[in-house]
Amino acid sequence: NKLFHFVIFISFLGLLSQILGIAMNRHIFYLSIALAGTTHGCYMTFIPIYCSVTYRVEVMGTILGFLTTGNALGSLVVGSFIFTAFFEKYKNEQGECYGKRCFRGGYIITSLFMIIGVLITIYLFILNKRKKSKHQINDSKVIINEKN
Repeated sequence: NKLFHFVIFISFLGLLSQILGIAMNRHIFYLSIALAGTTHGCYMTFIPIYCSVTYRVEVMGTILGFLTTGNALGSLVVGSFIFTAFFEKYKNEQGECYGKRCFRGGYIITSLFMIIGVLITIYLFILNKRKKSKHQINDSKVIINEKN
């Protein structure tokens, strides 16, 4: 399924952006930020189209509501709690923090969240595929019974 491969590819781009952030090389860090933005842009463009085609336009608002709420909650948890905790742990007396130690832990934890997200995405696609094939089998039984 091309759709499945596209979503997994974008998910791995997001994961790659976080892993590159762990490297903390200045130029690689720029690439990490660009990949993170690209991944986010792809999802925010792709999800409405996918929802309208797959789940009908009537439920698209609900799905997009969950998507944007999850986006805000993720930003709150990752930004306000995880990255801030590492920054506070390693800041100096003036309240400043420099170097890899300030952000690397946050990127590692974010990478773990991304891995979990990729695994959940794969699981949901497999579950959806099984559900669709089960419906197709049931639909074909109904057609056969109607002919008899």
